Amino acid sequence: MGATITAANLGLTVVAVGDTLTGDQINLIMTDTRLPLLNDGRGVRIEPVFDEFQINMQDGNFYTVNLSGANKINDVITTISIATSGDVAASVNAAGPSVKGPNTAS
Repeated sequence: MGATITAANLGLTVVAVGDTLTGDQINLIMTDTRLPLLNDGRGVRIEPVFDEFQINMQDGNFYTVNLSGANKINDVITTISIATSGDVAASVNAAGPSVKGPNTAS
């Protein structure tokens, strides 16, 4: 590791305040981010036969999501929308990824 570039590569080119060092954002996830780039380049494990995750709703309903064929974050967003018939909206913006369900407050 080179002393001059390692800190920069980790987003650590700032001055510590007290005993806290807050680095810069080094990864930005956008809709065109490829899934194999996530998890430090290890990607996302996708099982073609099994569902990857389940979304549980407050009303007791749930949706299972299978990511077979998903290559980018946008594919995941689209798959969540289809699997939930639009009841759950996933998105990515400058603040990061978010998943929102219906507002059940009355």
